[in-house]
This record gives sequence, structure tokens and C-alpha cells, in this order.
Amino acid sequence: MGRATNNLCAVLMGTVFFSLFNSTNMLSNSIVIIILFVFVSIFMAIYYGKNSKKSYVAESLESDDNKMENFVQQFSLSKRECEVLETLLKSDKNVKEIAQELYISRAALYRHISNMNEKTDTKSREGLIKFYYQWEKSGKN
Repeated sequence: MGRATNNLCAVLMGTVFFSLFNSTNMLSNSIVIIILFVFVSIFMAIYYGKNSKKSYVAESLESDDNKMENFVQQFSLSKRECEVLETLLKSDKNVKEIAQELYISRAALYRHISNMNEKTDTKSREGLIKFYYQWEKSGKN
């Protein structure tokens, strides 16, 4: 897509500039050149702005994965506790629905949350979630 856009812009600009060289009116030449410059600048800002947003989203997703891995290692969470924590962070469901989603009983879910509370020195599910996001920002416990 980028190469085709570049070629199209080159053809359009070349055509306009060749017609300008045949004209003798300098004022109209200057106005057309300024308008073309503004058009190309706006187009490039839009094009590169979209690409930078995509790369920012990809980088933030990658850094979220790294932060989760670091958090799990720091507090020695089991694989299942990690799954429970990820679900708690991404879901606004109640405990019963979360347990069904993870295919475990509510008692098992409460046990996993309790174990994570002990490891992170928090007192509740909400406290665990807040602690994770605070730890995530500061990079330490």
C-alpha cells in the first residue's frame, strides 16, 4: 500500500509541477506549491499517525505480558493462580461466573484468591487487583 501511494503522489505532483513550469504567473505558482505542500504534510501526518498507534498498542500488549510474567515470578504464583489473576484483571464478572469460566468451583476460586492474597500481603480480591496495578506502575512491590 505504501509503494502504490508513493507512486500516485509522485505522478500527481509531477503533473502539477510540469504544468506550473509552463505558467508565467509566479503568484499562482506559489499558491499551488503551498497548497500541495500542506496536502502532502496532512496526508503524511495521518498515514504515520495510524502506524504509530498500531505499534504503540503492540508495544503496550507486549509490556503487559512482561509485567504479568514479572509479577508471577516475584510472588511465586502457580500457573492456575496466574490464570485466576488474569481473569480477575480482565473481567468484571462476579465470583460465580468467574469460577464457571475457569471450570473450577467457587471454593477453589476463593482458595486461589486467598493464596494470592497471602503471597502479596493483600486482604481482598479488590485489594489484590489494586496492588497489581500499583505494582505494575512502580515495577516493585
